[in-house]
Amino acid sequence: MVGCPSCLPAFLLALSIPYTAAQAYRQYALNPVLQRISPGPTRGFSGLFSRKYRPDLRLHAKVSGGTAPKPKPAGSITLEQIKARLAAQQAAAEAKRLEEQKALEESYKGSLAALRKLQNAPPPSEELKTPVSLPADDDEAMILSVAQQDRPAIIDRTDWDIVQVSGKNRVEFLNGLSTNDIGTLSNSGQFADTVFTTRTGRVIDLATAISTPDSILLLVSPGTAAELCPMLRKFIFAQDVKVTDLSVYLSTFTLIDASKHPSNQLLEGLGFDPAASPETSSSSPARLWVPKTSKITSTSTRFSGAIQIPETGLGLPGETLLIPVSYACGLWKEAEENQQNLVQLGGFGWKRLRIWQGRPALGSELNDKINPLEAQLWHCLNFEKGCYVGQETIARLKTYQGVKQLLWLMEFNSPDSIDSINANELPFQVKIGDEKVGSITSVEALQGKMRAIGYFRTRSPAGKFVDGSEVKIAGSQTGILLKPALALEGTPAWFEPENAEEP
Repeated sequence: MVGCPSCLPAFLLALSIPYTAAQAYRQYALNPVLQRISPGPTRGFSGLFSRKYRPDLRLHAKVSGGTAPKPKPAGSITLEQIKARLAAQQAAAEAKRLEEQKALEESYKGSLAALRKLQNAPPPSEELKTPVSLPADDDEAMILSVAQQDRPAIIDRTDWDIVQVSGKNRVEFLNGLSTNDIGTLSNSGQFADTVFTTRTGRVIDLATAISTPDSILLLVSPGTAAELCPMLRKFIFAQDVKVTDLSVYLSTFTLIDASKHPSNQLLEGLGFDPAASPETSSSSPARLWVPKTSKITSTSTRFSGAIQIPETGLGLPGETLLIPVSYACGLWKEAEENQQNLVQLGGFGWKRLRIWQGRPALGSELNDKINPLEAQLWHCLNFEKGCYVGQETIARLKTYQGVKQLLWLMEFNSPDSIDSINANELPFQVKIGDEKVGSITSVEALQGKMRAIGYFRTRSPAGKFVDGSEVKIAGSQTGILLKPALALEGTPAWFEPENAEEP
């Protein structure tokens, strides 16, 4: 429009002060000089003053000299009034959410206190989401027997957070924010591990996404929901998506047991039945359970039911349960009564097991300096799906073989190795000569043996580090590299760091 010579005088006049747009238009219509210079307002110029661009203008079809615009119809509202109404609605919704959250926290605190009393553990502190320490957590022989699958165990993971993403656009929404293909979770009961990353492809958190009839639940690391929920809400643009923190409503437990569906008997004892929906049949990877007296529901506030996931996250046989915290005490009792030689572990027992098995944890092996490829979280990545936050960086690392280090589990058979690494000095640097080839981030010793998790360079003076490689640390102590718990069997065909190119 500005580039049109016939419109330029009228356009400049419209921008002059103190004229308003309507006054400029009328001035043009009444000024024969302007009309001779510019034959008339073009379609683009008249569109500038139309209701499409200026809804507050009420111009007459015929502009007559000096007549004022028609008054606004009765009942019309201004833009300021619309903004005020929206702000009031948002404030009311936030107040309602906080009220519901407070009620959930009070209920959660009572249920958690009953569970701690049953476990003979200290009562919950003001910070409700803290790991519990149980007597077996300090028993190395018991933890080792669980790792070797000699004894079943139940692990209290009530300190873990759970986030619910609901709404019609929940699948597309999460697909654009995490590394795995969430589009495969179209039916209830399906689940997958995925990683939330920064714009530069660094790890925010490792999550397990589970599909329910009306939402997707995210099992995330302890203390993560408080930061993850606001981050997710920032990406909601005109979408039917709602993000809710259910950390004080649902609780998490892991059963380590080689038998098939070890938690079936426990859930039936609590009065649950498998969901009758065809989407949650017995063939589903994860099973949804509901109280016998109700139907499965998923409201804007919470998911009412239990979820049975056939994975422990430790590379050990068993299941993970998500269950309302009001049933937590009953679940613990059922496990005590139905399982023989059951080992009861808390949050600290989980930590010792996850190091022994090589599972990376947020804050130790996963942080804003590590990308999912380095952490060997290849099962969480999908290179065929569309764009997501951090996708460009991760794709370039794959294309140009830019992964410089990999996560490994190390095993030391010598008791002297335990004294070689001070757990208070982590990360512990591993060197060959004067050159750093890796670093150890977590260490655990059980019954005279030691295992550690760490990152090692893909290329070093010692050659290529692979499964079974020997690495010397602290002088003469030799460790053997093993696959971490979440790593895929074998190396992906595309991963060949020795053929790396410069991007």
